[in-house]
Amino acid sequence: MPARLLSFIFLWTTLQLRAQQITYTLYIRDVQGPLAGATVRIFDQQQTAPISGGITDTDGRIALKVPADRARSAEIRMLGYRTEWLTLNPQTTTYHITLREETYSLPNVVITASKAQQRIEETTVSLTVIRPNLVENKNPTDIQQTMNQVPGVNVNDGQANIRSGSGWSYGAGTRVLLLLDNLPLISPDANQVQWTIVPFESLDQMEIIKGASSALYGSSALNGVINVRTRSDYHKRTWVNLFAGGHPIAPRPELRWWTGLQSLGGLQMSLQNKIDDSTNPNRWFGYLISALGQWDEGYQWRSPDNRGRLFFKTHFNRSRHLHYGLNGNISYRRSASPLIWNGEDQALIALDSSITTNAGFTYHIDPWLTFHQFRSTGVLRHEINARLLAIDNQSRDDSTVFDNASQSYLLQYQTQWLSHSGWKITTGLFGLWAVSNSELFVGRHTSRNLAAYIQTDYRLRRFNLSAGTRYEHFLLDNRSQARPVFRFGANYQAAPYTHLFASWGQGFRFPSMAEAFTRTNVGTVNIFPNPRLNPEYGNTYELGLKQLLSAGQHLKMQLEFALYRMDFDDMIEFTFSRWDTTGGFAQIQRQLGFKSVNIGPVRIQGFELTATGLYSHSHHQIQFLAGYAYSDPHVRFPDQPFILNDITGQPLKYSDLSTDDSTGTLKYRYRHLLKTDLQYTHTRLGYRAGISIRFNDYMRNLDRVFYQVIPGVQSVHQRLNRGDLLIDLRIGYRWPSGAMANLIIDNLLNREVMIRPAFLGPPMRILLQYQVTLE
Repeated sequence: MPARLLSFIFLWTTLQLRAQQITYTLYIRDVQGPLAGATVRIFDQQQTAPISGGITDTDGRIALKVPADRARSAEIRMLGYRTEWLTLNPQTTTYHITLREETYSLPNVVITASKAQQRIEETTVSLTVIRPNLVENKNPTDIQQTMNQVPGVNVNDGQANIRSGSGWSYGAGTRVLLLLDNLPLISPDANQVQWTIVPFESLDQMEIIKGASSALYGSSALNGVINVRTRSDYHKRTWVNLFAGGHPIAPRPELRWWTGLQSLGGLQMSLQNKIDDSTNPNRWFGYLISALGQWDEGYQWRSPDNRGRLFFKTHFNRSRHLHYGLNGNISYRRSASPLIWNGEDQALIALDSSITTNAGFTYHIDPWLTFHQFRSTGVLRHEINARLLAIDNQSRDDSTVFDNASQSYLLQYQTQWLSHSGWKITTGLFGLWAVSNSELFVGRHTSRNLAAYIQTDYRLRRFNLSAGTRYEHFLLDNRSQARPVFRFGANYQAAPYTHLFASWGQGFRFPSMAEAFTRTNVGTVNIFPNPRLNPEYGNTYELGLKQLLSAGQHLKMQLEFALYRMDFDDMIEFTFSRWDTTGGFAQIQRQLGFKSVNIGPVRIQGFELTATGLYSHSHHQIQFLAGYAYSDPHVRFPDQPFILNDITGQPLKYSDLSTDDSTGTLKYRYRHLLKTDLQYTHTRLGYRAGISIRFNDYMRNLDRVFYQVIPGVQSVHQRLNRGDLLIDLRIGYRWPSGAMANLIIDNLLNREVMIRPAFLGPPMRILLQYQVTLE
């Protein structure tokens, strides 16, 4: 009897232990807040099949009741984030887990729209984000090539163009402001975007605002902003990229002037690390160093492009209040380029063999400091940024010297109040001083730009409201201009994943030194100064929809649709006429040329649809970026004189100077832009493949003078009247160690493209790429 009783007690106790339940509560979030929809599964010791599971609610919370003796670990998974594993302990039933984004994930946090972190679906403007994988997969030799893959954006021979807001202006002046880590990166003299010194091997993400942003960022943001943000997580990481290849053939046999392969290649690297203070978790030092060395023989005759660059970034975290650091970049480039071709059948050879050579250094030094004041009602952030940018360039052709040296000195103080009740108030003072000494500008010139700005953002239930103003004063030599600009935006959450937005913003752009003072001739092209140029001024209106879509845990997609209109007054364009009478008609060839003038009011309107998505199922992943933009850019009054030539007395009309004299279409613009990029990855086997497609319609309007005086422009322009279709292909393999090899073919169909008058874009390019990432 005692033996039977003992056996019964033992069996009863075992069954009770097995039947005992325990409830584990998990709170899942990312760096911005709770994550709804994360999948949590609990496993036993063998991890063969889950014993329980579920999805987090809107607060990122999930509670799961499981047998106490079987639950050993939990898997937390969400599309776009790294999968986390958690060891369960019956003594601890509540866990807080922060998920980190995958490198291939969809972007969800941006800074550029409001100068503070903000979810992309809550912004009040059209905004596209490019992640590093697009850059690393396509191996661009500078960031312009990546920008040409962005929906609604076109870079034309160095001139950035968002939704047809800009054309081609010989590299003088930009209506799109390029920022590197939130500070302007344009040349002090010509206001040119400095594409080649952008350290894209250190890229965290690129944020592109489409529309006037002068209220936050000042002059040159008339048409939009491109903010290149470098990595700042400082997790230990080493990345090395080797590439080599070249241009094997030309689009037509008669264009090929070389034999064999016009080669290119180079090395990129990036190294970052974080050093912690073992005695104080709030004290640490982070650093990032990246470098590029590249040679390119070029597809244009006698036009190589060789460059080197070194970028560094430091972060001293002295306490939870105080952060400071020093960033910097130095670049050397030696290149050559033609301005005008030698005819239709020698389009890759310069007219009269006239090549402009360039060699020089560009560098910038950026000290910064941030101080946080933590209060019971919010956080007050003080930030001081400075940038010294210097360019020393030696440039010349067979007959003319274009040497120039310029420097700019930037200082900005900004405060930001982040209230726990939903208020976000940003104020700032901004100063930019520049000096240039160049034979192009006939001597030394100086400029000064001073500004004060404020922007308020407020979240009220389903609304995100934003309003701001900036007052700017600009002095070029002894001529000054000043005016305020304003912006307002609203975002309304109509449904859990549906946001409606509307925005209005004013923009302006002061003329650059190059537009006001350049007097030179490049080959047979004469350029005349116009120191009486007026600033450009305009308004941008937007109405749109941001939609998040998902199909279970497999598909996650962001859609954005926008209707837009841009009205500009006093738009500046290079205009051909007789701008000098010295010497009479005997010197007519030296009297004809281009000069920057204000052409009057213009209107650009259209719509854009952009889709970004990630599909993941089992070991298959497909990431895509696609978009279509339609623009109708035109001069308001093409048949009315917009200027009276002060030399000849001749009234100039836009229609008289255009190849398309019937519609008033602005020059060097496309109406239709279609962009698509697809990337497939098999995560277990390591195979990868991708394709990029870009289509633009016929550039219907050019300066008429190019038809009349440069051989081949009219015939090529009219022959290529169906638009341009460019396809890039890539295939590769990633080893489990993190190494990756790719074969990349750009312009697979070897299409002939005239990107601006008398200049052809690159033919087919083949590259072999080998990457190693160590983390």
